[in-house]
Amino acid sequence: MAGMTKMVSIAAQVDDGVAGRLDRLAARSGRAAGEIAGDILRQYVEEQEAFWRDLDEADAAVARGDYVTHEEMIAELRAIVAGRPAD
Repeated sequence: MAGMTKMVSIAAQVDDGVAGRLDRLAARSGRAAGEIAGDILRQYVEEQEAFWRDLDEADAAVARGDYVTHEEMIAELRAIVAGRPAD
């Protein structure tokens, strides 16, 4: 079928406490525990991808010299607090 995402099964080991909490959440929400676990994993992967993408962008900015030193930032903040334009 066109447009269908292929699903794969992944086995995970979690402690009894997490498994119990997941089971209670599944029962309360009316969803399967595996479906909830899939959502959790998808969210984690998206967050990690964004983190590493942001880190790569920051590294590239530093390589270009596009950053402010600690001293420059402190001077800027002191100027703001003093109510005068920064240099």
